[in-house]
Amino acid sequence: MLGPDLNDKAPSAVNWITYLWVWVMSALGSIVGHVDKVRRETERRKEERRKGGFRYMIIDFVADLVTGFFVGITIFFILDAYHVNSLMSAAIIGMSANMSGKMLDFLRVYVAKKLGAL
Repeated sequence: MLGPDLNDKAPSAVNWITYLWVWVMSALGSIVGHVDKVRRETERRKEERRKGGFRYMIIDFVADLVTGFFVGITIFFILDAYHVNSLMSAAIIGMSANMSGKMLDFLRVYVAKKLGAL
């Protein structure tokens, strides 16, 4: 079968340990993505971070985690529908959570440029 098996099982039928490892892989990917984002910040962004202080840093970090969790669980359901094995799923979930913050940054800059051009 080439497509996903959508009638396989409900999300509530998945073991809680599976959700735990999805959460852990998403968190690890998000943390790595956040650290990378902080390291490659522009001077303007560093100044915003300094002005906002500790509260800004925490909000930014939590936003990256929440985004990573959402992406991770979404990717998990897609991979589960295609019956991808658990080790491959773990790797893909971690990488997708890592990339979620980068994609949001790209979209934020793109939208800001488009709105600025209006």
